[in-house]
Amino acid sequence: GLYWSADYKCSNAELSTNQNVINALRHSKQITVPSEWVAESIRRDMRVNPHVIGHGIDAKLWHGKPGTSVLWNKNRSQDVCDPLPVIALATMRPSASFVSTFAKDGFQTPANVSVIGLKPHAEMKSIIESCGVYLSTTKETFGIGVLEAMAAGKPILGFAWGGNLETVQHGVNGYLA
Repeated sequence: GLYWSADYKCSNAELSTNQNVINALRHSKQITVPSEWVAESIRRDMRVNPHVIGHGIDAKLWHGKPGTSVLWNKNRSQDVCDPLPVIALATMRPSASFVSTFAKDGFQTPANVSVIGLKPHAEMKSIIESCGVYLSTTKETFGIGVLEAMAAGKPILGFAWGGNLETVQHGVNGYLA
């Protein structure tokens, strides 16, 4: 996939990857993308109309359990995966419990944030199923984590951008800022 180089300072390797992806797209007979958000960029910048085929999960494998924590789970804390919104929200809501895979370097982690680090999929699945709210602040091309949380019956709290705009219905299955 493409790196969204307008959103953060990309490395030369990421820009090189973008060039390789663009070259492949130029020679492709058909192009698929995971969301309308990605399709808009391809339509605008390449003047082609890709097929939108969203990611999927087997919803039957997800079972929600009662929970009260707000969960932010990403696989890294760099570039677009920034845990700073977790810190900011936890600071504003000290009575709420937050679970995060990462903390923000250089920032004091509030006492109401449990930093758990990376977990194997089966363990993270259980954590998602047991949270109260799923926090989606990263601009995703689609968002598998959001799908997993929704399949477990968890409301989504996120930013109104990227794939969230197509997946989360504000006021129905979540809230978008």
